[in-house]
Amino acid sequence: MKVAEKQEEPKVKLSRIKDTNIAKLTIQNPPMNQLSGEVLMSLATLLEKVKEDERTKALIIEGKGLFSAGADVKEIWTIAKEGNFQKAFELLEKVNAVVDAVQNLGKPSVALINGYCLGGGNELAMACTVRIAVDEAKFGQPEIGLGIIPGMGGTQRLPRLMDIEMALKLLLSGVIISAHDAMKYGLVDKVVFKIDIDNEAKNLAQQLVAGGYPSKRLQTFDPERFNGLIASDQFKMLMQSKSSEAVEAILSAVRNGMVLPLADALKLEQKLFAELVVKDSARRGLAKFLKIDLEPKKQATPSVKTDKSEHEEDLKMFREMVREFADKEIRPRIKEMEEAGGMPRELFNQMGEMGFFAASYPEEYGGAGLGKTAYCIVFEELSRVHGSSAVVAGAHMGLACGAIYLGGNETQKKKYLTQALEGKMMGAFALTEPSAGSDAGNIKTSAIKKNGGWVLNGSKRFITNGADADFTIVIAQTDPMLKKDGLAAFIVETKTKGYKVSRVEHKLGIKGSRTVELALEDVFVPDENLLGEVGKAFRMFMQTLNGGRLGLAAGCVGSSKRAFEIAFKHASDRQQFDSPLLSFQMIQSYLARIRANIYMMEQAVYSAAKTADEGKDVRLEAACVKLRCSEMNMWNVDTALQILGGDGFSDESEISRMWRDSRINLIFEGTNEIQQLLIFKEAYSSGGKI
Repeated sequence: MKVAEKQEEPKVKLSRIKDTNIAKLTIQNPPMNQLSGEVLMSLATLLEKVKEDERTKALIIEGKGLFSAGADVKEIWTIAKEGNFQKAFELLEKVNAVVDAVQNLGKPSVALINGYCLGGGNELAMACTVRIAVDEAKFGQPEIGLGIIPGMGGTQRLPRLMDIEMALKLLLSGVIISAHDAMKYGLVDKVVFKIDIDNEAKNLAQQLVAGGYPSKRLQTFDPERFNGLIASDQFKMLMQSKSSEAVEAILSAVRNGMVLPLADALKLEQKLFAELVVKDSARRGLAKFLKIDLEPKKQATPSVKTDKSEHEEDLKMFREMVREFADKEIRPRIKEMEEAGGMPRELFNQMGEMGFFAASYPEEYGGAGLGKTAYCIVFEELSRVHGSSAVVAGAHMGLACGAIYLGGNETQKKKYLTQALEGKMMGAFALTEPSAGSDAGNIKTSAIKKNGGWVLNGSKRFITNGADADFTIVIAQTDPMLKKDGLAAFIVETKTKGYKVSRVEHKLGIKGSRTVELALEDVFVPDENLLGEVGKAFRMFMQTLNGGRLGLAAGCVGSSKRAFEIAFKHASDRQQFDSPLLSFQMIQSYLARIRANIYMMEQAVYSAAKTADEGKDVRLEAACVKLRCSEMNMWNVDTALQILGGDGFSDESEISRMWRDSRINLIFEGTNEIQQLLIFKEAYSSGGKI
């Protein structure tokens, strides 16, 4: 008996809403409902059917799971690779004919937006008569991030629906906005709860058929306002951070297209898109997104010494030096630091003088060029003795110094980085706020451009070293609409007027590091202390956090090693039932698992550090070791405390302090929940290949 083959579902499905004269087109091209050539051809065929069907009086367009994340970038890459302008233009005409068919259907249409609506998806939605969205939907025109421009009407329909300032921000930044913001700016007509979206869309379609829904008034174009906006400091900074050729194409499309009838304006956009997509800048942007190497890989130049034997010997000596300092200088002062809630400045200065902070940095900044491996050694050996001391050092050398190293110019590095690495200055890093932690795009601290500088206002929370530092790297928002693309980083000297410590945090653990809340009240920061470019801060601090996560994971290795030592000694000394605890199989099993965990952690951390030292991207590796090492260390320390029993539960015991200190590792440098999202994102982008 022959089994019938299962037919593949069509990419676009046409159906009718029961007992109505409303048709529904559903895009179902998982996982992101991309508008591939096949999808667009299907849409064209089905739109013609809807147009000819006299029974159908209105159309709803939706996507399965989400509306659409836009065009298929792989297909755009194919066009870019060929470099044929005429062919690109002709293909774009065919694509636009589908979108135009929605607008020229002769029947009202409703875009039912139940998720992401980006790029070509947003352009398709704008061609509909009205747009209704669920409250968690997201909108945007992210093409500029690929080095291209919208090609299906984005530069022409968006400024006709929205105020020109908001339209330009969306086009020039590529920012993604919420459904409620989209409605506020005029891009969406109605926002409803997900459970109500189908009924509301049907009711809206029926209102349109009955002529009971008011038509939307389109925006008029004011050339003087347009010119004033793009000449403003805010837009100048925004445009500087993007591909200059894509920026110019967008500005040309809007400036020249908005004075034309829509049909002619769309032709202009198509021409500009086709001209741009075959240029090298567009090819580079698309290749970067698709992770395609345009040139043969060159041997990465390692940031560490190339002589392997010398390098290994240097690292061995460095480890011994850090370990000796931690045992002789830090351990005797742990109680003092825990009670005082901070590290004595002379200890901090000593670490700088001995080269602990500089070891991982290049020699031109006073470092030893020993890379992330040395950075991890500092964390491991300090955490083996005192978690709080490792946190103080990490916030300074990893986050504050790391931010200046990655984003600073040579003047800033000479003024701040060199002295900070020598321990002559202490740094802090201020990202987290009362309402923004993992959601960095929601930062509320504002940065307003003033003559000669910026004025910062807002509050920061959970800032290590914030009360003791000489300078703090402050992440602030220059334009709330741009979310993460509006963020900027500033080097704020803590003696600046308006920089205030509003509260000292009282914590469960890491009590020997001072953590504070900061209030920034009209803090003036000169232009020369802007760190990097406006809009690039998010990428900069994500790179900084990658390094910080390696250090945190190394600290977990040190903490686990010390926990093992404490538990093993106690199990050897403690007698129960006339035998040492060490003789019992359960205790042996616990210790064996701790030791096995340490091996796995150590191998993973230093392998990731080696990869970083080879100049490779370690965002995946950093997230993996941060996630698993923090979890394994918590289990190791908790199990060591269990072996000690009541002695371990005593507030005076070393293992109880380590237990309290270890809990924070699952939270800071990006929560473990965020690490899992990052790891899955990398897995998804690789198509599940390892």
